[in-house]
Amino acid sequence: MRRNRKSKIDKTIEDLTSLPWWVSVVVGGTILVGFSILTATSGSALAGHLAPTFLWLVILIFGGTAIGSVVRERGSRTALMNTKNIDDLRKRGWQAFETVTAAYYRERGYTVVQTGAAGPDGGYDVVLRRAGKRLLVQCKCYARDPISVEKVRELLGVVAAEGADRGIFITTSSFTPAALEFGRKNTRLELIAGGQFVRMVASVQKKSPGPSWDVPTAPQSISAPHCPRCAAKMVLREAKRGRWMGQNFWGCPGYPRCDGIRQVV
Repeated sequence: MRRNRKSKIDKTIEDLTSLPWWVSVVVGGTILVGFSILTATSGSALAGHLAPTFLWLVILIFGGTAIGSVVRERGSRTALMNTKNIDDLRKRGWQAFETVTAAYYRERGYTVVQTGAAGPDGGYDVVLRRAGKRLLVQCKCYARDPISVEKVRELLGVVAAEGADRGIFITTSSFTPAALEFGRKNTRLELIAGGQFVRMVASVQKKSPGPSWDVPTAPQSISAPHCPRCAAKMVLREAKRGRWMGQNFWGCPGYPRCDGIRQVV
């Protein structure tokens, strides 16, 4: 099913409601102050006549998006906290899956925007920002079919084209072996299968502190991410040889049985 195209105005309003409520307040307040200054300095009778209507329109629009932001955030958080297993995610459909994904990362301290830009065929659905980093998240709500390597490659291409720092592919199903191998070799990608995502959601429900991976000032303060191959919680290690000797990296605790690694960002 193809998503309907939205006008720029509808898209802007939707973006504002997906951001924290105070963003609408700041934007609306800035417009009000700017217009008041412009009206006062122009001396135009027409501007003065239209000013009250314009001011009330700004208040209604941005007040509405601020309220919408609060309502949407509470609703998405409720959906997140009511998610108990993978079937809960699958039966609700792709829109609810994106909402739960956005709520999860919002709980982890990211600024989140649900874009709806991907459509059913590719791209990204959620934008994350934190500590100067920008991440693109694609969500695929599948019952059983695994995600192919072609779809993972597409996300990496979008990440490169958008100049983002990372791409996260989250699905309610799983990934093919080729897709997992491709993700393991590309540190700008993180692949999260359905079972792993349910565990991540459970960690938020239990008030587990800190994001699954973060960007603090020192490697020791980073919460360990999950292995891209087996989903185990990774350990911080130091390269002992090669071109990266002396640098830290995330390694799988199951090495050498599992050789999954991630870059420390």
